[in-house]
Amino acid sequence: MMFGVMLDDLGLPNARYSSYVHEDGEVLAIVTFYSPSRSPGKGLEQFKVGGSLAASTEMAEDSAAREGIRHIESSEDVRIEDLHYTALTWVTKSYKKLLWKSMKERKERKNFEKQLSAAVKRMAGSSQNIVSLICDSRSLGQGSEADYRNEALTRIEGMANELSQVAKVVARNLKRRRNLQ
Repeated sequence: MMFGVMLDDLGLPNARYSSYVHEDGEVLAIVTFYSPSRSPGKGLEQFKVGGSLAASTEMAEDSAAREGIRHIESSEDVRIEDLHYTALTWVTKSYKKLLWKSMKERKERKNFEKQLSAAVKRMAGSSQNIVSLICDSRSLGQGSEADYRNEALTRIEGMANELSQVAKVVARNLKRRRNLQ
C-alpha cells in the first residue's frame, strides 16, 4: 500500500503485481513499476523486482513492494519513511512513558498514604500514652505537677516534630504534583 501511495505521490504509474505459486505452496510476487530514467531524454524506465517467498499472495506482494522501495531508495539515494508509522511509533512510546510515570506515581502515592497513616496512628497512640502516663503518675502520687507537665510537653514536642516531618513530605509531594500539571 505504501509503495502504491509513494508512486502516486511521485506522479508515476501504478505498480503491477504478478505472483507465482511454487510446487511447495509458497508464493513469489514480482512488482513491475516505472521510475524516472537516469539517461537524459528518456522518460520513464520500467523495473521488475521480486520479493521473497511467502505463505500467501498478500505477504509475497508486500515483500516485493518493500524490495521496490529499497530499489528506489538506493537508485535515487533517498530515504523513504512512512510518516504515519513514525508518528504512531512516537505516540506509542509517549503513551508507554506516561503509563510508566502514572504507575510510578500511583506507587509513590500508596507509599506516602501508608507513611501518613502510620504517622497518624503513632500520634494517636502517643497522645493516649501521654494521658495514661499523667493519670497513672497522679494516681500513684509520683512526681510533682512540674514533672507531669514536663513529661507531657516532651512527648508533645516529639509528636509535633514527627508531624512536622510528615507535613514537609506532604508539602513536597503536593508541590511536585502541582509542577507536573
